[in-house]
Amino acid sequence: MNDNWGLCRACRWWQIEPDAAINEKTIGRCVEEHLVELQLSIMGHCGCSHFVEGRPLRVEGSSEQPPRLPAPQDRLHHLSGKPRGSRRW
Repeated sequence: MNDNWGLCRACRWWQIEPDAAINEKTIGRCVEEHLVELQLSIMGHCGCSHFVEGRPLRVEGSSEQPPRLPAPQDRLHHLSGKPRGSRRW
């Protein structure tokens, strides 16, 4: 079993709308550095082995199909520095 597996709703790489509730039915996108280019539209009940515990980023357009990329300053604010326990893939 992978110790880094976790649900999107509890992951720092999950990006959701500013006013969205954090639950299993909320639609957002994954902004993990190796998955962001896939433009994954995912719900809070999804999960993967790139999980890093934390609060989701809140950016307008996150629930659009396809999801909109955040402004560079928003990405830098949320994604600056690697959290402890993260891995390079």
